[in-house]
Amino acid sequence: MTEKEKIIVSTYTGILMTDFSKVHEYIEKKLDRPVWTHEMAFESVQEEIKEKCKDDFLDLCKKDDNQDSIGEWGHIRCGQDDYLQCSKCWKSVIDITPHIQMNFCPYCGAKMICNQEGVK
Repeated sequence: MTEKEKIIVSTYTGILMTDFSKVHEYIEKKLDRPVWTHEMAFESVQEEIKEKCKDDFLDLCKKDDNQDSIGEWGHIRCGQDDYLQCSKCWKSVIDITPHIQMNFCPYCGAKMICNQEGVK
């Protein structure tokens, strides 16, 4: 997840995923005015913030083909064992058989590009 995406998700959900000062700056840009931190406790301001960043948040949710979240399975042989390794998080999955048809990484959730054999 990029820093910008963390800021958007933090702003919309209220769950802080990055530095608060960055979220605060984003909120002020979206509201087009200075925002005091104590204002953020008011329900009316929370609703205004959520409404102003809703389109950005929904755009993130629609990014199904986001190139940043697409990976490839790499085939690794170590002794007698075969592994699939995610090109995004670099974690490996042992025992290729149940994972060949898997179109996402079970660790980071990256969408996987596979050829007919399941490994590119």
